[in-house]
Amino acid sequence: MLVLIFALTLHWFPSQGGYYVTTDTPGLNLTFFQDVVNHAFLPAVALLITTIGTWILTMRNTMITTLAEDYVRMARAKGLPGWRIMLDYAARNAILPNLTGFAMSLGFVVSGAILIEYVFNYPGVGYMLLQAVSGEDYPLMQALFLLITVAVLLAMWAAHFLLFRGAGLVAWVGMIIVVQNVVSSLFNSHLFDFSQGWLYVFGVGVAGGTALNKRGGAAI
Repeated sequence: MLVLIFALTLHWFPSQGGYYVTTDTPGLNLTFFQDVVNHAFLPAVALLITTIGTWILTMRNTMITTLAEDYVRMARAKGLPGWRIMLDYAARNAILPNLTGFAMSLGFVVSGAILIEYVFNYPGVGYMLLQAVSGEDYPLMQALFLLITVAVLLAMWAAHFLLFRGAGLVAWVGMIIVVQNVVSSLFNSHLFDFSQGWLYVFGVGVAGGTALNKRGGAAI
């Protein structure tokens, strides 16, 4: 539908490709940048439409759980306006558990959506991975898997650093767990080992949950 309406009928955006290979030369210039943005707009909109429903439902379920917390009841008992309770108390704390999932989804964006890239003939990482699998290009597949893995890990670590920012013993413990995992992963790839990986998940989960509870209590 996007290609039919905005590309073939209205001619607002290109229907395929990453840029005009016949007229534009890749480089650090405004013309090439505008061309890349125009070609990426429709695939980006298609990717947003296919994923936004999941995030809306996740946020809704988290909000329902957060509205049943004691500090929200306390805010209602204090007579605060409903919009302030929803924005300052519930929404601010409900969005924190989704931070890690959202950051990991940003990491997976690097891998691309193979179906969307195939439909728009967009030269992304996902389409390149499909071509590598079809051509049995194992070195290219290994390089792309490494790129996807590094992107997901960097996004996850960034989300955890943001989660444990601030003062307090719990924040410092969580920050130490994340830093230890980052440093040791650079020298020894143990993150995919069962015991080390689950220790990291358990440590971040306990410390992160405690930090979130303290922030919720501090909001009262």
